Amino acid sequence: MPLSDLFKLHDPALEDDFNKKPYKADKDRAAFIKALEAIKGQIKAKNTKVPNRMWSIANEVVKLTPNFKGRPITIMGEKTFFIPENHLDQAIATIKEGVEAGDLDGELEGVDGQGAATAATAKPKGTREPSDQKSGIRKSIGTRLKKGQKLADIETVLRANSKYAPEDVTEVLAEYQQEA
Repeated sequence: MPLSDLFKLHDPALEDDFNKKPYKADKDRAAFIKALEAIKGQIKAKNTKVPNRMWSIANEVVKLTPNFKGRPITIMGEKTFFIPENHLDQAIATIKEGVEAGDLDGELEGVDGQGAATAATAKPKGTREPSDQKSGIRKSIGTRLKKGQKLADIETVLRANSKYAPEDVTEVLAEYQQEA
């Protein structure tokens, strides 16, 4: 086989597969089941001061919003379930069976950032959409103007702030200068 045939076997697209951590479904299943089991104890103890609580209760109806690592989990197209309080154990058992059978592995895997669901929706921490940046600049200007600061001083502060794009600062300041 000539050396040039090596390129027939080579696939650069496989680099992502090579670098990808293998998904450990058992670990996530166990963690999610543990969180589901905790719900029963929390409700019986009327403990509402629980971080990332998946439930609320009113009029003997439990609003169950399953989530994993702070992200909602979709089950059969639904993210929220309203269940009579006396049927909560049965509902949790049903979800638990599905988790143990692997029916929710795709949802749980997506939470770790390796699935398509998270990759499409997650933004790097500290980033904003351009429209959000401009609204943040407008809010900052409005607050500073109410405190009696001059537009020139506000401009200096905004340009020194690295979280705002210079072109956005220029555009928003131009809006305020037209109004003045």
